[in-house]
Amino acid sequence: STAVLRASVSTGRVGRPSVVHRWDWNDLLMIHDEDDFLSMATSSDGIHWTMLGNLQLGADDNGYGAESQFSPTVLYDCISGMEPSFHLWYSAESSNDGLSVDGEPRFAIVHATSPDGITWTPDPGGSGSHLVATEGTTWRSEIVEPTVTQTASGEFLMVFVGINGESGERRLGMATSFDGSSWIVADD
Repeated sequence: STAVLRASVSTGRVGRPSVVHRWDWNDLLMIHDEDDFLSMATSSDGIHWTMLGNLQLGADDNGYGAESQFSPTVLYDCISGMEPSFHLWYSAESSNDGLSVDGEPRFAIVHATSPDGITWTPDPGGSGSHLVATEGTTWRSEIVEPTVTQTASGEFLMVFVGINGESGERRLGMATSFDGSSWIVADD
């Protein structure tokens, strides 16, 4: 049998797909991991895919996304009426080893938006614009691997993996947001 989608680079690492279908489109949009960064493809039938290349997200003001971007979740927001309508959340690694220059954790969940599903703009970074670990919460000293859905009222719900930086133990956490950028993490 043949693969639905093959990696376009020499290492052949492709995975963690997130697929969205906008109700007024004929095509599916898929964003997936490929060699430490995110790539996208479109398909009209879910079997034959056209690679559109890497997302050119770059790093934010805090350096998140400079080393790697992985575990995407893409949604089309047809409920809240907010523009732009496409939302993307992904894990991003800082360009600094350990803690970044300003003391932020090495990983964060970054939010990007798009009016068309093709051209993406990440939130700029800074206070409150990414989901990052909170001081004093050992079980989630690193936060990665977002899965996001949207309720009928337009609220975004995220389940994420929290990693204890000391033991490596992984737990699931939950957060809510009305804009997709500012999150309230459920109590520990």
